[in-house]
Amino acid sequence: MHRTTLKILLAALALMVPTAFLTAASAETPHGSRAEVILEKKPSTGQPYYASLDGWWGHEGKSQDTGIGSTYLSLDASDGHGVVSEATIARLHRELGDGGNFDALRVAFVPFSADGSNERPVVHKGENAGEAFRWFADLGFSSALNGNKNKNDSVAVVSTLAEYTQWWRAGRPVQAFTDKLGVLDVASDGHATASATPQGRSLLDRWPAGTKISLVFYVSDGVDKDMPQVPTVKVGKDGRAMTAWMTFETVASPTNPVRTSGGYQVLTGAGTGPKAAAKPRSTATGQDQGGQAGTKPDKTGATTQPGDPGAGSGSDDGGLTGSLPGGRPTFYALLVVLLAGAVSLVTLRLRRAG
Repeated sequence: MHRTTLKILLAALALMVPTAFLTAASAETPHGSRAEVILEKKPSTGQPYYASLDGWWGHEGKSQDTGIGSTYLSLDASDGHGVVSEATIARLHRELGDGGNFDALRVAFVPFSADGSNERPVVHKGENAGEAFRWFADLGFSSALNGNKNKNDSVAVVSTLAEYTQWWRAGRPVQAFTDKLGVLDVASDGHATASATPQGRSLLDRWPAGTKISLVFYVSDGVDKDMPQVPTVKVGKDGRAMTAWMTFETVASPTNPVRTSGGYQVLTGAGTGPKAAAKPRSTATGQDQGGQAGTKPDKTGATTQPGDPGAGSGSDDGGLTGSLPGGRPTFYALLVVLLAGAVSLVTLRLRRAG
């Protein structure tokens, strides 16, 4: 009986310890990503406090996907405690390797890969976005995805290299969308016909619902010599594209069955939202930019804001671990000590029984 108890205890130990440590690794920036990509529902602030974890591309709002609020493509430019300053932005530029110019950041999409190989592919000098990534779009840092109330609203065009090349060779015809998001060629007199060479597909129906996709910011160093509207991808020192990304799962529209990827559910590396992220503060004074007012200094003379280190920031722990001094490290130490003590007790009882 005692040996059975010991086996059960050891099995529990094997399950509990890895689970505890895996919890600490959740919501990390993807391995290899140079920075943390976030989506915002207001003009890009660089504040993870405003990161949107779910929503509708170009149709943000409270009425499912029938709103017309913009979705902004952004990056966490803060110091981790709610401050965005010239210093934090300079650091972000260094991490990205964009030469101090956010205009060098362009957007691509790839199927999610656990090791980041799709998001950070091996590239060669002069390789364009369509060659390096599965899909690309004419978007960049701080781009606003804007929707409207029209039934043929498409928000943005997302292309493969094959689609874009065929459209280019066809003379780059002006194109529009139908109510079903089919692509039309529009003649100079306004006459429209179904296109045989669509430039791409709408972001709203590019993928089936439930698909894991990574939105990638890549550093560009020029344009393709044959198709000069397509950026080329800068090669990093390791021979890979210089990228930052976030992964999302596509969500079908509840109001329009055609929009199979009209919404997003963020999965990794895209901030934590207002419930956990540091509250935004101004650069010069450190004062709260919104929300509760009248905060009081602590004994050291520093003010504590909701979301500040003294009040629990996005990196703080919640629940039991957050209530312990030292947070998760203390919790893990106590867990190991308690389990080790239990094993020792059972071992002692077995010896006495023998």
